[in-house]
Amino acid sequence: MKGVHPLVAMALVTVISVVAISLVFQMGNPAVERTKEIALLQEGKSNLIEIRNYIDNVAWEGEGSTRSLPLSISGGSYSIDTQNDMILFSMDTSAQIIGVGVSKNEDDIEIKGYLNRIYLNLSFTNFDITGGGEFGKGSHTIVIKNNGFNSTNQKQIINLMSVR
Repeated sequence: MKGVHPLVAMALVTVISVVAISLVFQMGNPAVERTKEIALLQEGKSNLIEIRNYIDNVAWEGEGSTRSLPLSISGGSYSIDTQNDMILFSMDTSAQIIGVGVSKNEDDIEIKGYLNRIYLNLSFTNFDITGGGEFGKGSHTIVIKNNGFNSTNQKQIINLMSVR
């Protein structure tokens, strides 16, 4: 940089460096966001599998059996749907890690992609889910109790409640 004033040269180097750093962050941000969403999706799936395992254990042990499942949730929201005997996990997605209109089953969990949203659905055909509630980010305890057998619908009655 012969003939250029040192102050101008330093300003040029600083501007070039700032532009380069901001370009790197802009190009890397979608990959980071995608990785975060994949991790949250895996957490939701793992939590649903763990809830299902606790339900299976309580059902196997018989009426009156109760378990408390502590969960640490980093995002998304869970809903215990007693009308349809299912537990639903939903999360926002900007990276669209599950394509719009995609529906697949993994480990008995139905995964569906919608525009900017993903749903994981754990349904039960042999259990009558009672209790209900919604919960999201934070520490929660799910109390799972076997309330016996419903002879009308021929299903085991499983009560699920979220307590903080």
